Amino acid sequence: MSVPTVLPNRPQPQELLAQTAAVPVLAFGGGLTLGGVLRIFGRAGVPIYAVCAQGDFAAHSRWYRQPPMRGSENLKPAELAAFLRALPLHEAVLMPCSDDWLQAVVALPSSLMNRFRSSLPRAEIVQTMVNKWRFAELLERSCTPHPRTVLIHSCEQLQEMSEKDFDGAIFKPLSSIEFAAKYGVKGYLVRSQAEALKLAPRLEYPIMLQEYVPGPPTESHFIDGFADRRGRICARFARRRLRMHPSDLGNSSLTASVPLSDIGGAVAILEQLLATVPYRGIFSAEFKRDPRNGLFKILEINARPWWYVEFAARCGVNVCHMAYRDALGLPVEPINRGVDCPGMNLRQRKILVDKRDPVAIFLKNLREQSLMH
Repeated sequence: MSVPTVLPNRPQPQELLAQTAAVPVLAFGGGLTLGGVLRIFGRAGVPIYAVCAQGDFAAHSRWYRQPPMRGSENLKPAELAAFLRALPLHEAVLMPCSDDWLQAVVALPSSLMNRFRSSLPRAEIVQTMVNKWRFAELLERSCTPHPRTVLIHSCEQLQEMSEKDFDGAIFKPLSSIEFAAKYGVKGYLVRSQAEALKLAPRLEYPIMLQEYVPGPPTESHFIDGFADRRGRICARFARRRLRMHPSDLGNSSLTASVPLSDIGGAVAILEQLLATVPYRGIFSAEFKRDPRNGLFKILEINARPWWYVEFAARCGVNVCHMAYRDALGLPVEPINRGVDCPGMNLRQRKILVDKRDPVAIFLKNLREQSLMH
């Protein structure tokens, strides 16, 4: 794992956030992403309320608080506008942590925007990022390197296609969140036309058939960052996937920060793409390097916080802090260098040479990290 440069004289994000802590954050979503957002703002002293399903992982965080109105644990994205109108808060910054809540926030009527502000792309851009076919069309129009993608409308269309179209391909939904909720997977990997036709009756159409970029999980890279209300990219943070589960179409279970220079080709591709749309807010772009030609191909862009958003903050790239300030109309200071990489790297070295009980020392250091709360 790379260790970014230490900036000893730079104000810490906690100090900067505390200056604007009078305005609370209202976060929506669940799981690891919401948990990370809760810790980022909670540790900085910013009041934060969370809307998530009852019993959700994030509800066990020490920073979790429900909004000051009953019934939020059953709130649906479609009910957001009515909920905010009745909410006894003078103002708040909205922080959606999933695609369905992201769509709900950007669809709010203008009458609520003075009270409830956010730093997000326009609604039509959000729809392009969330709808995977619209995103594929954007990539095609902008000549951005990406996997070959075809929109499938029926089983009959699959029968008319060539066998080579199925040599390493994925059935991917237009809406990831709805598909995952129904089928429990991100997509289906197929290796032949016969395999695709066998699967076809179980699918809902339209669905995408996308080229599967070969290679191990370590060929996957991410560029996370933030663009302010003027469209200026204020931060970039690069990660490399080390492990994922499931191994073919899964989520990262281990990533490491890497220098941006290691994936300069992907950085240039992303910046060129974002320049084609008036982008604002948090982004997390996923690339996979194609070992057949060495080209970085973009797979998706999340226009919201993601699982490892707290990891980026601990490495000195606090995009949640940036989004908070930008939503309030405050200046956002660009980040061009990182800080000392967090985690156990230095502590582990100490444990290895310490003659006292290494297990007790390890547990003490782990407790001090408080990674989960």
